[in-house]
Amino acid sequence: MSDGAPARGERKWHKPKRNWLLIAVVALGITGVLYVASRFTVAYVMENLLPQGPYAHREPIAFSGQLWLSTAKDKSGTRYLMLDDLLKRHPLVGLTRGEVVELLGPFEPPGYPGFPACFYLGPENHPFREGTAWLVLTLDADQRVRAIDVQTK
Repeated sequence: MSDGAPARGERKWHKPKRNWLLIAVVALGITGVLYVASRFTVAYVMENLLPQGPYAHREPIAFSGQLWLSTAKDKSGTRYLMLDDLLKRHPLVGLTRGEVVELLGPFEPPGYPGFPACFYLGPENHPFREGTAWLVLTLDADQRVRAIDVQTK
């Protein structure tokens, strides 16, 4: 049969189906590349072009009791930068009120609203520095630290 009609058992649609499969595979590949590129672009913009908090490009500071006490009213956030090391070296949960005062000094007089056991850390880690950061301790009935949290005010 040479008149262009398909031979017996031959499928005329077979070749166009392969074209659609090729198009689908290429489209998925392009979509994957665009997805990965967009993730890197968003990460770059978030890290380099958007405003960041005051601690974004500052190194953490090793905890020192003497430095902690001398920076009670410090606006540069020295205490905030010491916080990770403090909590790593001195887990506060379970300590008595007296042990905390011995380690960190007296609690802040005005305190954080609703929490009598707290310490000023510095400006909050927010691009617009709208408030202050506080280390807030929750004490149980036996005056032991039950929980810790960083709050902003």
